[in-house]
Amino acid sequence: MKTLLHLFLLLLTHSLIGQQLIEYTYIQTISKATISNSLDIDATYDVDLYRVIYNTDNLAGELHPASGLACFPVNDDVKPALIYQHGTVGGRNDVPSNLQGGYTLGLVYATEGYATILPDYIGLGVSPGVHPYIHAESEAWAARDMYVALTEMDEGLNLQLNEQVFITGYSQGGHASMALHRMVERDNPEGMNITAGAHSSGPYSVSEKMIEFTLGEDPYLFAGYLAWVTLSIQAAFPDLLAGYEISDIFKEELVPLVEQFKNEEINLWDLNTLLLQWLVINEGGFYPRAMIHDSIRNAIFNDPSHPVSQGLAKNDLLDWVPQAPTRLFYCTNDDQVTFQNAVYADSIMQANGALDLMAIDVAPSQDHGGCVDPATRATIEFFNQYAEIPTSINENLLSCDLGSHYLAGVLQLSNTSCLQDIKAITILSSNGTRLYYTEHLEDNRIHVALVPGVYFLIAEDSSGQLVRHKFWAN
Repeated sequence: MKTLLHLFLLLLTHSLIGQQLIEYTYIQTISKATISNSLDIDATYDVDLYRVIYNTDNLAGELHPASGLACFPVNDDVKPALIYQHGTVGGRNDVPSNLQGGYTLGLVYATEGYATILPDYIGLGVSPGVHPYIHAESEAWAARDMYVALTEMDEGLNLQLNEQVFITGYSQGGHASMALHRMVERDNPEGMNITAGAHSSGPYSVSEKMIEFTLGEDPYLFAGYLAWVTLSIQAAFPDLLAGYEISDIFKEELVPLVEQFKNEEINLWDLNTLLLQWLVINEGGFYPRAMIHDSIRNAIFNDPSHPVSQGLAKNDLLDWVPQAPTRLFYCTNDDQVTFQNAVYADSIMQANGALDLMAIDVAPSQDHGGCVDPATRATIEFFNQYAEIPTSINENLLSCDLGSHYLAGVLQLSNTSCLQDIKAITILSSNGTRLYYTEHLEDNRIHVALVPGVYFLIAEDSSGQLVRHKFWAN
């Protein structure tokens, strides 16, 4: 049942003066039936959507407004926070706060029980100026500040956030979520500790693997990305690239197209189409290396001290060691962001001493678009191992360590002292789906076949007391 405040939000914008939060506006509630049918998932909760405006820094370090979307599961339970960083969008308005830009992934995580926020990034949504595309630091601080705004929203909406924070993202968002992960563990902002991170199909090696992939000898169909990266490093590192104009990097006939995109006269997809048309006419194929001057291309490949090379390298996310459990999900057949980004990042971080890090190919045959679904499902399964989310059983449950041990199809319970006796056992998957039920327990043993993963056991005694216990099947 919605609170009075929630009902008022159907008509009004709720404004607060806080450390970061400017205002939040209720948009709509999407039912779990709609989510299930439209996204082909087994949704658990209805989801409330809010447009959020909050304060963050621009590239000059000045406070200015930014926007994002918040997706909250409709329940009265304690909730972990989840930050989802979105992938590349077409332009300013193609963002989550406008219910575009991949916002539906926010619904996927929220209906699982996560209080989910999706920053638009600076230079997109209401944030003025050029978007610094694949700029690691601003991707990170925009998300960090929206998380602070989320905690302030909790005061007005009584979201019941716990202290867990999960971070994830896909494509550009994979880069952005890893940038946020690095920033939080590097800077230790008060009240923000990463529980786990899952970064998917991101360009973590901008200056090496992505340059080889996009400016090499093979065709590449996403030439517009190169223009946006160029505009980004010009905006983010003006001193480093002082004296460099667009015409110093791109061939003369392409400069007007890049300028039109910079001035928001055309969007990224229009720019990409025009660049590919030029490449076919002038080069006979989709070879973006032909768009830039030979001297710049040679410097990018061979001179790490060149200003453009330095600008690219500043956005690499390789030489750090994640402390929280981390997964790098990818697909080998990715046609936009080479899978080598994940493999290379994993090799460097492992060599530097990462303790709980894995790079996992979730669907080898899928391209960049096809990789979204398996990467998202893998992320949910990974996060659910750590998330303190109540199961689908709504009764008040006593938390008790039953001393469980699962091996070769047998779940052994070595500690049942918190129950008078055991009347019934239910085993749930990590998302609350009932997998097993029995009223027959022999010697505190349960014979059940489970695939590796995390599960919940609900035990009921003759007095009606229910005990919830989390366990792992290896």
